[in-house]
Amino acid sequence: MTATQVFMWALFGGAFFELLHWAGLKKEEHFEVYAGSKVYWVITVLVIVFGAIFAVAVSQSGTALTPLTAIITGYSAPSIVQKLAKASPRGPRAGNAAGASPRPGIFRFLIG
Repeated sequence: MTATQVFMWALFGGAFFELLHWAGLKKEEHFEVYAGSKVYWVITVLVIVFGAIFAVAVSQSGTALTPLTAIITGYSAPSIVQKLAKASPRGPRAGNAAGASPRPGIFRFLIG
């Protein structure tokens, strides 16, 4: 497959991951903040594109990708970013001392 084809197939994988991510965010109390902010939509698009670029990089390294493996690679790159954010020293869902839920932010958005 050409790099363009890999990129396009991988976009589907990244978009599917983000669709599931947004579905999971619907349970968050700050969902309206995320859904109504352009910043979070730009991050969503960047994460999808990151997955596609990652798939192209894998393809250009000599690994032959089929449409299915391009989709899986496009899905896995954003998933890895999310897992790294959850494993960061800041902790996945740290609240304040009073037990209140943390404020919405980019970090909280990434960990879902």
